Amino acid sequence: MLCSAEGDGDATAAEEDADETKTSSSSSEAPTTSDATDILNSPAFLKRKVEVLQSDVAALEKELEEANALAASAKAEWGTKFDMLNKEVSCIYTICRHLYSSRCIYLMLSSSHTTL
Repeated sequence: MLCSAEGDGDATAAEEDADETKTSSSSSEAPTTSDATDILNSPAFLKRKVEVLQSDVAALEKELEEANALAASAKAEWGTKFDMLNKEVSCIYTICRHLYSSRCIYLMLSSSHTTL
């Protein structure tokens, strides 16, 4: 019985040491997290971040202007050809619809003659 009592005492002491180690390590981690947060919220870092974001926005605006200019020049070159193609396709659809409806009428008339 004495052995088991001593064993329990050793286990309890070991558990207390482990708890103290966890507490001390978690308390040492807390300042590092807050230090990292403080660095990211520092005025110097935030000013630099704003500068970088502004330069990124300026670069993207320049790219957008270039893309719009390219689109405008392509439309000037190909716009009339696309308009002609769109008219032609529209005419083809109109003709197809007319032929389809005429064929349907023809089929209806032809079927009505055969039943009489």
